[in-house]
Amino acid sequence: MPGSKSAFESLADWRALSFEETGGFAGLRRGCEVQRERIDAATAVRVAQLLDALGPPHAGAARAMPDAQHLRLEAVCGPGVCAWVFDTADLPEAAGALLDLVPPLKPLPPR
Repeated sequence: MPGSKSAFESLADWRALSFEETGGFAGLRRGCEVQRERIDAATAVRVAQLLDALGPPHAGAARAMPDAQHLRLEAVCGPGVCAWVFDTADLPEAAGALLDLVPPLKPLPPR
């Protein structure tokens, strides 16, 4: 639709982030959530810059090893949700910097 923005084009307007790390032989599952209104303005701007640096949302590597660990990042922004999935053994610099800005990942209940 002309004049409308995709969720990816609206990353500067992100409202919430969620991080979930899963995988490994032990079945690791931990994560955290961040609401924009609960952090300072400078950090919110830095988060938007790092989300932009991640590039277009993607599902990550097509081939996973049985012991692989993955980080799923979701950003609620604009008209929808953007999601990225990364192998934790090969995290992009921007994803690592985002993890440094958020509270530590905590264990999540099993699925």
